[in-house]
Amino acid sequence: MNQYALFLGCQIPARVQGYERSVRTVLHKLGLTILDIPEFTCCGYPMRNLNRIAFLASAARNLALAEARGRDVLTLCMCCFGTLKKAEQFMQEDAELKERVNAVLAEEGLHYAGKTRIRHLFNVLYQEVGLQTLNQAVCAPIKGARLAIHYGCHALRPSDITLFDDAIAPSILEEMLEITGGTPLKWDTKYDCCGAPLLGIDNDLSLGLARRKLALAHQHGADYLCTGCPYCHLQFSNLTPDQETPLVRPILLTQIMGLAMGARPEELGLEPGFTLVSTDQT
Repeated sequence: MNQYALFLGCQIPARVQGYERSVRTVLHKLGLTILDIPEFTCCGYPMRNLNRIAFLASAARNLALAEARGRDVLTLCMCCFGTLKKAEQFMQEDAELKERVNAVLAEEGLHYAGKTRIRHLFNVLYQEVGLQTLNQAVCAPIKGARLAIHYGCHALRPSDITLFDDAIAPSILEEMLEITGGTPLKWDTKYDCCGAPLLGIDNDLSLGLARRKLALAHQHGADYLCTGCPYCHLQFSNLTPDQETPLVRPILLTQIMGLAMGARPEELGLEPGFTLVSTDQT
């Protein structure tokens, strides 16, 4: 497997520490090592519609830091992944734009040549580690739990830039989930947005979309909603159930994988004694 620098972004260290803990635990179980670069900062996403050069300079700075160390970038957040991939594409297509960005980076003694690759964790696990190796690492298969997959938006679209999976019929999350012993449900709503981009613009609509999705997951018989993006996970986690709309609990795919690999819940950012259970909803 290639050598990677782990890019956490902003939300994971601050608000979704369980994602980082579960990823580090899973990678350790698989015998994989990663490089931490303390100088990594925001991917640039908040600036994308405000100042194009600031957005691209933020993204390129992180890529340049990894490039200087001869490492590819391993992202966990689907928003960061999509943002870095789009920035890479913009600079590949416009040499003058890339020069302007590098002029900004030069003030810090950095240069972005475009040599480092940007990969999402799930692509690396699926394509480079491989399903056979993942299967061999499972020693405590999940049994009985019914899980609704939530893909999120940024990794899938635009598919010609992210190259994450088939944007119309993605399957890699289901395939990795099946290896753990979990049962991925078939439901069309797995492609719907969680509503997080609307927070601060129309909170009622934003949270309404998330609540609707969790309620539909419950109606389809799910015990948990399986997520792989910190923004989406936070959006679902901030909701509270009520009598009218029962909600399923969100859980990260890497937490499920860690449990199936024999990790203790505390190693995955879960509460001590946590177990995946199937709730009879009949």
